[in-house]
Amino acid sequence: MAQEIIGIGISANDNTGDPLRTAFTKTNDNFAELYSPKIGIYDYDSTLGSQSFTGTAIKLLNNGLGAFTNKIYALDGVTDLFNTTTNEFDFSGLSLGDRVAFRYDYQITTSSVNQESRIYLNLGIGSGSPYSINQDTSFFKTAGVHELSGANSFIYMGNLETLNFPSELMFTSDANATVILNGFVISVTKR
Repeated sequence: MAQEIIGIGISANDNTGDPLRTAFTKTNDNFAELYSPKIGIYDYDSTLGSQSFTGTAIKLLNNGLGAFTNKIYALDGVTDLFNTTTNEFDFSGLSLGDRVAFRYDYQITTSSVNQESRIYLNLGIGSGSPYSINQDTSFFKTAGVHELSGANSFIYMGNLETLNFPSELMFTSDANATVILNGFVISVTKR
């Protein structure tokens, strides 16, 4: 909502300003906008098992059925940002200028020494300008099980491709691996 300016007239008591009721209606609307939540938190905890990586990038899956899934701090009017059926993010309920930050908790089992893995987001899928943003790159000196948590700075809803087209979380590595995505938290800051 745009700020509502109260008409105060040209001079005191000249009857050209807003009537008292109109002025206080605008005041209440401005305060309602000011005090409405500007940050939303969406926590998607998964119960899915491991996924195998064997040389081709894989989409990381999350069913949102874990005990810690929590969307009670969602923004008004934006109940969900992730579709557990398609495993795609849907930012279309947000606005241009909003920011989205992620934190991922996952486990990787590497198969070789000096192995590198990467998690990235494909954004604007199906648009004329799709693109990718790296989320987490890890380097492992030993083969075995590694618990990780990664976070990115933010994704800016700066264009209609990012806002209105789906996004997906991807995993790749320079050697075979298995990945368990425990879940992720999405934090939205309204402009």
